[in-house]
Formats: sequence, structure tokens, C-alpha cells
Amino acid sequence: KDKVAKMALDDAVVAPTSIENVIVLESALLGISDQMKKVRALTTEIIATEDINKKSLLSPVIAKNVKQLNDLSISFISEVEVLSSRRNDIEKNVSEILLKALKYK
Repeated sequence: KDKVAKMALDDAVVAPTSIENVIVLESALLGISDQMKKVRALTTEIIATEDINKKSLLSPVIAKNVKQLNDLSISFISEVEVLSSRRNDIEKNVSEILLKALKYK
């Protein structure tokens, strides 16, 4: 039982730092995501202009790269949203760790 109590208390010491790190990471990812939204807007506009013109003003390689960049930005943005939504789960788990530690104090 002492070993379990020590592990719970050790976890409790690290828990607040873990939450801070998660918040810092989430903030950084949201900042990158905001930039990716600008990229997506530009690439979407280029793709739409190409579609309207019915003929490409871009070389086929560049047109393909713009399309890939657009797809990647959409994918990145949605991944960040998923990670961001998991922050609440992480905070809940850390809170549970702290409550267990209090039980053993």
C-alpha cells in the first residue's frame, strides 16, 4: 500500500506540469492551425480560380502541389481540432490523479 501511495503522490507532483505542457502544446498547435487556415484559404482560392478559367495558368506540377497543400492543410486543421478537444479528457485524467493522491496523503 505504501508503494501505491508513493506512486500516487509522485504522479500528483508531475500532474500540474503535465497540464501546463498540454496547454502550451495546444496553444502552439492552434497557432499553427490558424496559419494553415490562411494557407487553405489561399490554395482554395487558387483552385477555384483555376476551375473558373477552365484552363490552368499554373504548370501541372504546381497545380498538383497546390491541391496537395490544400488537402494537407485541411487534414492538419482537423487533426488539431481533435487534439484540442482531447485536452478536456487529459485535464479530467490529471484531476483524477490528484484526487487519488489526496486520498493517500
